[in-house]
This record gives sequence, C-alpha cells and structure tokens, in this order.
Amino acid sequence: MSESRQKDRFQKEEKEAEGLLWAKLRDGHGGHKFRHQVTVGPYIADFMTLPLKLIVDIDAAHSDNKRNEARVKVLKTLGYEVLRLKDGEVLENVEGALKEITKAIAQREKTKK
Repeated sequence: MSESRQKDRFQKEEKEAEGLLWAKLRDGHGGHKFRHQVTVGPYIADFMTLPLKLIVDIDAAHSDNKRNEARVKVLKTLGYEVLRLKDGEVLENVEGALKEITKAIAQREKTKK
C-alpha cells in the first residue's frame, strides 16, 4: 500500500472513531454536556466538557507522540486535563472508551471540588 493510501486509511479510521464517539457523547455523558471540535488555545479539541475543563482527543495510529506530548503540556498549563484515546480502540470497543471517559470525569470532579 502506498504511503498516500495508508494515510487516507488512517484519516478515515480516525474520522470514523470520532463520529462513533460523538454519537455517544452528544447528548451528554456522566451528567456532562460535551462539545465537539472546540478551539482551545492554539489547538482544536475533538471533545470537551467545559465545566470540568476535560478534553477527550482521538489519536490516529500514526500520531506523532512528541507533538502530542507538547500539545498536552500546553493544554495542561491552560488548566485542562486531556484524555487521549486511540482510534482503533474506540472502533473496536466504544463501550470501553466510554468507561475511560467516565473514569476521567469522576477523577476531574474530585479535583475540581
């Protein structure tokens, strides 16, 4: 498979995972309203619940880890917590991804009190 076709496949999987998760989060999750594709500082978060300042991002299998680490560091300095989920994990087990989000919400609720 050519590099271009592989990149297209990765982007398609990332969009599918994002769409699947948004279908579950759009009406609220864990008592919190999530927003989709939100500008936060110089970045765009896939999902965010503003009251908790919790961001959920979907990473493609080929994501640049150094870039992601730098991004998380900036977002943390802005007061956000970032939960990163792999697109393949979301596609294979959306309920497991939702459990991770529920844990992150509970953890964030404790620290915000």
